[in-house]
Amino acid sequence: MEPRVSGVLIAVLIVISSFASGYMYSSKKWSSIVEEKEDTISRLTSTLNSTREELGRLRVKYEDLSMERDNLSLSVKLLEREVENLSLQKSILEKNLSLALKEVALKRGETENLTRLLKEAYSKVNKLKEEAIRANETIGKLEYNMEKLKQKLSYINTTLIELNETLENITTWYWLAPDSIEYSFLDAVLAESYNEVEEEAGNLSSVNADAGYKVLAVIEYVVLNTYYQWDHYARLYDPWNRSVVSWNDMISMPNETMGAEGGDCEDLAVYAYALLSSLGGFDRLYLLMWFNESVGHVAVLAVADDGYYILDPAGDYVNGYTILLELKVEDYSMGDKWYYYISPLSMEPTVKHNLLENELARIVYMNTSNNAKYYSKPGIEAYSNPSNLLDDWISYWGVKPVRLEIHSVGIHESFNTTADLASWLEGGG
Repeated sequence: MEPRVSGVLIAVLIVISSFASGYMYSSKKWSSIVEEKEDTISRLTSTLNSTREELGRLRVKYEDLSMERDNLSLSVKLLEREVENLSLQKSILEKNLSLALKEVALKRGETENLTRLLKEAYSKVNKLKEEAIRANETIGKLEYNMEKLKQKLSYINTTLIELNETLENITTWYWLAPDSIEYSFLDAVLAESYNEVEEEAGNLSSVNADAGYKVLAVIEYVVLNTYYQWDHYARLYDPWNRSVVSWNDMISMPNETMGAEGGDCEDLAVYAYALLSSLGGFDRLYLLMWFNESVGHVAVLAVADDGYYILDPAGDYVNGYTILLELKVEDYSMGDKWYYYISPLSMEPTVKHNLLENELARIVYMNTSNNAKYYSKPGIEAYSNPSNLLDDWISYWGVKPVRLEIHSVGIHESFNTTADLASWLEGGG
């Protein structure tokens, strides 16, 4: 995940000093190519952001239209019932009129009374006819509005399908295979990382706190004070192949991640590793990685007296729980409420803190096995069996890794299965 920086930079200096004039044309050519790639990435990023914004607006619009459709459907049903009642009353009045006419023929003395009744009956019938006409007009308008609503819903569904396909394509473009790691550089990063976060770590947990409490304190601190950021491209000149190469995966030091308020999976994992290392109280700490045919991912594996823990900041995951932000949207006029659950790493820290401070959002721990929600820190239990711990983490990601790796200072091991890695851990690592 990090190029052999020191060796390449020395080679660059030698080549630049020795062959500056000879390779001027080649450097300009490759620089132009790199600039074109950066423009392409910038346009794709802009397209992604615009598409996500449009998707958000369309979802809100879709929900509004769904509510309008439901209200119109209810109105149609009420009017249909009213028309049925009016028709029944009309039938009853017609029967009463017929009986009244028969009584007129039989009882001449009641003519005036029957005439009054007839007038009242005709008046009611006329009113019912007017109401029926108005009901039919209303039904016609509702049917017209329903047809328009169907057209809007069809358009929204089509647009959502297109947006989902576009987002899937964009996601595919940005999933890049991890590069190999220079172990000496990684050792240096891990060895020095805890020195950069001592002050932050001191504010997180008491030295005497148990391992589970420290794990929760670190994962919550990282996801609330950072957000996920893709690595930028680094350009280096390869003197052996006489070409400019681009590295898309770089490991940042914890102070760099703190300054940028985020990073990608390995940056956030190194940051969490440094905080745990500074807090102390763990027997062993490792960077834990899985790789499949095209992508890789990094988390932290901690071994304590009570068992094993996996902290996965980029996955909002810790020992069978996922950490989410619950956002509440309320319609005070209708008394309706909607709840949305999003990854904390999808927002910049200032936005998250503002939502939490104004009680517009709250932190939720969701159990990945039964989806139970906890609005205060749950009692995270250590796994006694590392095999179960690893299988649950891999299942959470839904991947089939072809390789797993463990890294710590001076320790760099690769495994084909979770069972192999679990055996290694149980053997003392």
